[in-house]
Amino acid sequence: MELSQIVTENMKNSQALIAGVRDEKIAIPLSSVLSIENVSVSEISTVNFEDVIYLRGQVIPLVYMDKLFNLEEARKESLNINVVICMYKDTYLGLVVDELFGQEDIDKKSMGILDNENRFFSGATILDDAVALVLDVESLIA
Repeated sequence: MELSQIVTENMKNSQALIAGVRDEKIAIPLSSVLSIENVSVSEISTVNFEDVIYLRGQVIPLVYMDKLFNLEEARKESLNINVVICMYKDTYLGLVVDELFGQEDIDKKSMGILDNENRFFSGATILDDAVALVLDVESLIA
């Protein structure tokens, strides 16, 4: 196998939605994203001790990305939250993020030995101004 084949196989070009959670950036593969919603906190309900929203006839559980990654809590309370609606197979999930930076073509890179120890990320990508971890949506739903 030639070096050019190895490099090509290790680079996985795809598109992702770049989101901010506190001071971190994450890349959410567009293949998993159904929509982006700005949801009023008054629309959040609780089912079995879990925050959910009702959207287009579906009950969608919310995953607060800051809590999932043990990041410091927001300094200010907001009346609305950004929710990225994702789907894997037939299961819906709402990812609560602080900011949305738009869509980008990304080159997902392996994180080497860290790949085996990290269940929420499938790799990393280099952006213009930061490194973003590529979210593995399937791991959040499974």
